[in-house]
Order: sequence, then structure tokens, then C-alpha cells
Amino acid sequence: MILCENCKAKIKVTPVAGILSDRRLEILELVSQGLMDKEIAFKLGICTGTVKNHITGIKESLGAYTRVELVVRYLEEKWAQQLEEEK
Repeated sequence: MILCENCKAKIKVTPVAGILSDRRLEILELVSQGLMDKEIAFKLGICTGTVKNHITGIKESLGAYTRVELVVRYLEEKWAQQLEEEK
């Protein structure tokens, strides 16, 4: 659940983990660390084209247009979970 700062409304967002496969979550985590496609491919032992295909699929699943949007959504959700766990 995300709180909209401007309207103070709660917006229900499907958790990233509920949408993506384990592999795509792994790739999204690496993207959030700033790794490029080539670095992700090397780290996971897969082709760069496979990484690109996964990133395209992640964008489609999350309704994002850019890597930045992917990372922002992922990190917001990750931080929100950490805050919930601290309560």
C-alpha cells in the first residue's frame, strides 16, 4: 500500500514479488544495484539478450517504461517492507 503525498489517498499496488518470477526478481535486484545488462549476464551466466528480454518482460509486468521506473518502484516497495518489519 502506497500513500499518495498530494491526495493523501491510499493506493493499492500489487507487490512486485507477487508478479515476477524468482529469476526476474533477481535481475531486478541487480538492476537496482546499478549493474548493466552485460554485467548481469556475466554474473548470472546467461546471455545479454536473455537479460534484455527479462527486463522488457519486467517493464511490461509492472507497467514501467524505463529502468529508472523499475528501480524506483522496486526500492520503494523494499523500503516499505523494511519499515513494516521494524514496527
